[in-house]
Amino acid sequence: MLAELIKGLLPWLLYFFLSDPDVTYLGISFALAATLLVTIPHLKRGVVLDWGTVVFFFSLGAVSVFSGDYWVEKYGVLAANSALSLIALISIMIKRPFTWEYSRSYQNISYSNSLIHIQIHTKVTLAWAIVFVVSSIIHAIYLDHIGTFYLMNEVLPAALIFFGMIFTTIYPGYAERKIRKQGVAGLNNISDLCYVEIEGGRAGFRSVGKGFPIIMLPDANMTMHQWDPALISELSSDNQVYLLDYPGVGEADFKVDNINDLAVYVSSFAATVIDGKYAVVGLGFGGWVAQSLAISNPGSVARIALINSDCGGNESVKPEAAHIGESLLVKDFFEMQKDLLFSDKVDKNAVLSFLKVGSAASLEPSASDKFVFSQNKLIAEWYENGSFSQLRDVRQPSLIIFGGQDRLIPPENSRLLEKEMPNAIVVSYPESGHGVIYQQPYELASNVKGFFAALSDY
Repeated sequence: MLAELIKGLLPWLLYFFLSDPDVTYLGISFALAATLLVTIPHLKRGVVLDWGTVVFFFSLGAVSVFSGDYWVEKYGVLAANSALSLIALISIMIKRPFTWEYSRSYQNISYSNSLIHIQIHTKVTLAWAIVFVVSSIIHAIYLDHIGTFYLMNEVLPAALIFFGMIFTTIYPGYAERKIRKQGVAGLNNISDLCYVEIEGGRAGFRSVGKGFPIIMLPDANMTMHQWDPALISELSSDNQVYLLDYPGVGEADFKVDNINDLAVYVSSFAATVIDGKYAVVGLGFGGWVAQSLAISNPGSVARIALINSDCGGNESVKPEAAHIGESLLVKDFFEMQKDLLFSDKVDKNAVLSFLKVGSAASLEPSASDKFVFSQNKLIAEWYENGSFSQLRDVRQPSLIIFGGQDRLIPPENSRLLEKEMPNAIVVSYPESGHGVIYQQPYELASNVKGFFAALSDY
């Protein structure tokens, strides 16, 4: 990114360091040449600094031609620093910090468009605004006959620009590492994000802990990095926990036409990385996959835990369309998620945890548009067919967990699963919603571990 930023600042840098009072035209000439050769060809990308550069230097050239060199000799550098300060602040005000605009040319698009990335570069651009303001003040002091030309116009401004470049190089990485620690990627001893070739495709996962293997299957349009780290930390204290991404997230790839295909994807992953039996925890949509997996792989899946899930089809109880519609009209994505995931009595710490996890997840590989479209088709297919007629084939011990205030998958669905599945028990959290993993992660982990550990073959 720094190379792109230097190209954007090149006309200004040439002007600053070639603007000797005796040869003012030299700085303007080189700045205009750089503007013509470097900046103008890229105006179509709409970077605020690029447009500001063109406006400023053509205006400065016009002033020099029509008003003589005196004003430019005396006030040109001060005007340039002031203009850069203004450009930086304007780019922040319109939520397009200019360092962010340059960084997008080398970053993953979905990541670079994330709110967190913009927030990080707001601070980087603000640092540059401060650099230019201080440079303006230094030059104004010099105009008052304080200090030497070499010190006030070359040494100190160069030091400030060097600081800006160092900050631009170091701060984004530091901020990203700090934010990532708020999510599952910050857990002690968790593996790096790995991709493994499986039969029919490629799976992406992380693993943490030692013991009996548990595969975590996320909800619809959710990635492995959106699990609450407190939940995963507790589960991994006695188990080896595998966080798995669905095909279409990052580099994970597999042909999927229905929920059963996703079960094949998970079983292929398990056959590749796990030796022997394993347990499965499925949240919402992930619970559908867990049901199919348990039915099709009775010899490998030892037990399952379904969190806020249902059986789909006509037998399932659907959410209130009016409330869902109201939530979807909320423009802010996180506000919409909060409204759908949590109950009215949600503790603010649960929402804070959700927001922190979301921030950390936004820095990791995200779901592609194709993935979202594909999952929406799978959801429609599930509610058309579902698994009701096969629930009695789920012979494994099954723990069914639900939030009593779930607005996405009504609690009645869990009672239906309990009734139809021969070896199921239910645990409810009356005050929690669909986001129970954020509201009660420790209690949830305790229930899952206790249920799994009580079985003789665990």
